[in-house]
Amino acid sequence: MSQYGKYNPSESQHGSSLFGYGEVPVSSNKLNTWNGNIDAALSWLAQCLSILCGGQAEDFILEEGAGEELKVVAQSPPAMAVTVNEGKALVALFFAGLDAAENVPATGFIEAPSENPRYDRVHLDSFGSLGVSQGEESASPVPPDGPAGTVSLALLYLRPGMTSIQNEDDSANGYIVDDRPRALLGLAHRHNADRSPVESPDGTQSDFSTESKFVEGSLDVYVNGILQESGIAFTPHTDRHGYTFASAPPAEYRVEHRYLIEQS
Repeated sequence: MSQYGKYNPSESQHGSSLFGYGEVPVSSNKLNTWNGNIDAALSWLAQCLSILCGGQAEDFILEEGAGEELKVVAQSPPAMAVTVNEGKALVALFFAGLDAAENVPATGFIEAPSENPRYDRVHLDSFGSLGVSQGEESASPVPPDGPAGTVSLALLYLRPGMTSIQNEDDSANGYIVDDRPRALLGLAHRHNADRSPVESPDGTQSDFSTESKFVEGSLDVYVNGILQESGIAFTPHTDRHGYTFASAPPAEYRVEHRYLIEQS
């Protein structure tokens, strides 16, 4: 299908001329052509809707008020697998998601690291399928990239000897770090692209910057994957372009942030 627009029954590329009234049987060639036209039209519709939602270049979770959409949480009781809440997302210019909570991985079990910790990444693809990408073990592990055409939902920090994956770090087991890119009302609010400040922790640096101006009250700051309490552990800058820690993070600590960009 090479033309898009209002349906025109006299236009051969819209497929109407393929069939005659009451034609039975219908050849597989005609059915395949018709199915291809429908697929092309729906793909075009999905891309148009994604652009209207601000998804020209970014994937994001579609929030419907609760903020729990497609959030990765510990099982109850915590086990060596996790649960992904129902929800919708824009993934690779297509809408995808879950209409009910689903456990991952499909095997029901994530192997613990043998010698050093590692990160695994939970992701969703444009077909609505969940997956887990395994990272490399290291004394200072780095999160793995997800496959092309997927949106990241969470990072799992895993330790040798762990027996479960928790919502919070208990210093013994694995834990979940929320990694969902979120957007509210399309272009009205957009999530930051910079995950970390330019500045690096060195034990004396307490001021850190954000690439963009953040919406007041939207800044979340993490140290080694742990959410910090605003007003106590750190204070947002009045110009909303950074934040100051009450105590400078030690060298080798990991500082990350998330916020909604203030639209000009």
